[in-house]
Amino acid sequence: MRKCLSIALLFLLVTAVSCSRTDKPATPDPPAKPEPQMTATQVVEKIVAFSNSLKTFRGVTVMTAEFDGQTITDEYEVWYGGEGLTRLEWNTPEIGKSIIVMDGSQSWYYIEGDNLVYLSDIDEETLQAAGLFVHLQDPAAGNDFTYLGMEEVEGRMAHVLEVRPKEMPSLAVVTWYVDAQTWFPFITESEMSGIITRTVFRSFEINPVLDPAVFSFTPPEGTEVLRVDDLIDA
Repeated sequence: MRKCLSIALLFLLVTAVSCSRTDKPATPDPPAKPEPQMTATQVVEKIVAFSNSLKTFRGVTVMTAEFDGQTITDEYEVWYGGEGLTRLEWNTPEIGKSIIVMDGSQSWYYIEGDNLVYLSDIDEETLQAAGLFVHLQDPAAGNDFTYLGMEEVEGRMAHVLEVRPKEMPSLAVVTWYVDAQTWFPFITESEMSGIITRTVFRSFEINPVLDPAVFSFTPPEGTEVLRVDDLIDA
């Protein structure tokens, strides 16, 4: 059908040029838009396969939020060692270095500028919900996807997916950029209630060998340790 339409358009163009009595060369039609390289379902299946094969991860993530004419940018170093094992480090001018370590049973949140650590126990439900990449295990369960094609972004070729929550499709406009080599959604963009956010993973490594010590934490000497459960009870 597409071929027949192209031939018909070409015939009309040639006829118009022949009858126009002009010496100007004909302007060719723009090339037809290529068919999608993949479907949304195929890309999501690749993402799930990536999630199932992911054992460890290391990289840098840059998070940007725009609202009320302001732009806030934070940069984090990220380590992931499997279910329950996560480490984040970042610096801010106000409080200096901050560290979050989850070792599978406890979570440590260290704030250097306040010389303070918040310590909390992690139950099984929290462990499953707080996983760094848990949203990639079954993304189609709560979302609908539309394939938007391929783009080069951040120096990588990426499959672009529009993501909409099934229960509230108008809640936010979310876009995933899925790395064409690893099938990792390394960029997430969203817009909701006038707030635009962008999360980019850079310099990431898939399944690197990590030192187990990365997922343990010993508070520096003299640091005040506050148990979150005690604060909630109080």
